[in-house]
This record gives sequence, structure tokens and C-alpha cells, in this order.
Amino acid sequence: MRTNKRNEDGAVSVEYVGVSVALIILVSALAMSGVGESAAKSFSYVFCKAAAVVDGRACDAPSSSDNTNGEGLTPQEQATSGDYVALGDSYSSGEGADDYVDNTNSDDATKEFWNDAPIDLWPGEPHNNICRRSANAYSATIAEQNDFKGDYIFGACSGGITDDYYGDNHSDNDGEGPQRDHITEDTSLITMSMGGNDFGFGDIVAGCVVGSTTMGLAGSCGPDASAATKAGIDAKVDALIKLYQDVEADAPDDARILIVGYPQLFPDNPSGLPLAITNDNQRWINEMGDYANQAIQRAITESGTDVEFVDVSNALEGHEVGTDEPWIHDLKFGIDGGWIKPPVSNNSFHPTSDGQNAIAVRVQQQIEEGP
Repeated sequence: MRTNKRNEDGAVSVEYVGVSVALIILVSALAMSGVGESAAKSFSYVFCKAAAVVDGRACDAPSSSDNTNGEGLTPQEQATSGDYVALGDSYSSGEGADDYVDNTNSDDATKEFWNDAPIDLWPGEPHNNICRRSANAYSATIAEQNDFKGDYIFGACSGGITDDYYGDNHSDNDGEGPQRDHITEDTSLITMSMGGNDFGFGDIVAGCVVGSTTMGLAGSCGPDASAATKAGIDAKVDALIKLYQDVEADAPDDARILIVGYPQLFPDNPSGLPLAITNDNQRWINEMGDYANQAIQRAITESGTDVEFVDVSNALEGHEVGTDEPWIHDLKFGIDGGWIKPPVSNNSFHPTSDGQNAIAVRVQQQIEEGP
């Protein structure tokens, strides 16, 4: 019960003094315990807001510049303090975005065929490398718009799988050693998309193309295939856990490692019929893509590392396959290399340069904001 206003004001004063003392003790303890100035400022702001209820004081919220590491660097400064190493598969190499780096868009299967002939009808050594590293890849944009103190090292390769991190490229692309070899003591940022090929996602989409053109007889697409598809994805999680642990072990202690997910291929409510894939099957492919991204996030959590996930699932929203202005290729026909290859382009279902730019926006946001 309130007896009089003086007693009430006195109680408030005592409570305020108590809060102030508690705040000083807590902030000091946090600073001495190594939590850091940024955390201390955040706690100060919380306590200030609590005290403001009593005396109406104004409180300054901590700014993004207060988000620093142990050396006083912002997340962006930490990421750009050395070399930028871009690793991964086709979604990181820029397959489909054109303007490929020299000697990464060369398939001399035809030349090899003639070299095996009794007479050398095509002089010179064949060069086979279809990693298709694009000047329009998201990593190229990141390298251009940030002031890295070191170099931009581009090691992503179309068709990449987790094994390619550890050994020579599994597709025998010339000159492609283990991707881990690009990481050095000067590395400050690593970006990587990996797992889609391990999950067999290309086969998942191809199954829907075949299934739709055979009245669903293929049996590898749609709800009836969900259990098997999810089981196949789950089976690769352990390999991803090890990958993230090994990347962190290979990198310097202060390097940031960003694992980039995969964008959604079709609209949430598709209305078209690209490649004869039914609308229901387009939604199912989206569902499996979402499950794949969840598996990647699960692997990051279970790896016990400081690896960061970059969610790009809706980066192409409004510009998916079947929309008026797609930023991702539909099924695309054309000869990417030698004439021995089937006339279906590897660009199919890969982002265009506009799509890569949209992914770069999400990666840049993660670089600036930090984990």
C-alpha cells in the first residue's frame, strides 16, 4: 500500500541506485571476463532502457560499428583483412553467368578423340576444364565491392562435390587440384556452396522432366519419391559436417567461413509449364530444395564450428524459372563443349548474371553484419 508520495519517491530512488550499482558491477565483470566491449554496451543499453521507465532518460542504442571481434575489427574488416578464397560448386563458379575465365570453359573431348587416331589430325595437346568460373559470379562482385587487403582466389568449379575439397577434381578437369590448397595463412574470408551435387539434386530435377514427359512413370519425382529423396540428402550430412570442420581447421583462426545455400528454382505458386514439369512437381522440387538447405544448416550446427550460413533461398524471388524475367536458366539446349557431349547445356537451372548479383547481395549482407 502506498502511504505517501515521499515514501514512493524515496523507494524509487533506492531502486534506481540499486539498478545503477548492479549495472556498474555487471558491465565491469563482463569487460574483465573477456565478453568484450560490444557485449557490455549492449547490456548497458538494456539497463538504461529499464531505468528510463523511472526517470525518462534517453538511451543511445549500440551501433553496428560496436559489433567487433577481439581485435576491435568489425565483421567486414575482419573478412577483408587478407585473402578472399571462393570455393565450391557450379552455383559458386558462376555456371550459366557467362564471361568465363580463360581455360575454364574448354572441353576438348573431340580433340582427344582425334588424338587417339593413328594419324595426328589435330596438332597440340587437348585442354579439358569446364569449371566455368565466371567474371559475373557472386564472388567476383564481392571481391570488387570490398577493399580486401589480400588477393581474390577463385577455386570454385562447376560439378564440384565434397571430395573435390580433399583431392584432385573428380571430373578430371585439367589443373584442378584439391580446393583446400587455395587456403593459406593469409586467408581472411572463405565462401563456398557445396552439397547440391552430393545430394544428386540435378538428378532430382531430371527425374521430374522425365517423369512429366512419361505421365509420371519414371517414379523419381513427386510426393511418392519424397522419402527416398530425403534419405539420400540425409545420408550426405555427415560428409558435410566433416567438410566444415576441416575447412575451419585449414583456415586461420580469425578467418570467416560463409557457406552459401541454394536459391529456390520455381515460384511458390507456379502458373507456367516449363519443360513440361507440372506445377505440382515444381512445388515438390522447391520442397526438396528447402530440405537440402535445411540439411546444410543442420550440418553446420552439428559440426560445432563457427561456420556461417548464408540463406539465399528467396534471393531470386519474382525471377524464378517460369516467371516473366527469370534470373535462372530453364532447361537449356546447346553444346557446351565437344560434339560428343549430349546437346543439353550445363547452364540449365543455374543463375544468370542477374541471379548471381542477387546472391551477392545476400553474401555482402552477411559479410557486413557478421554471425
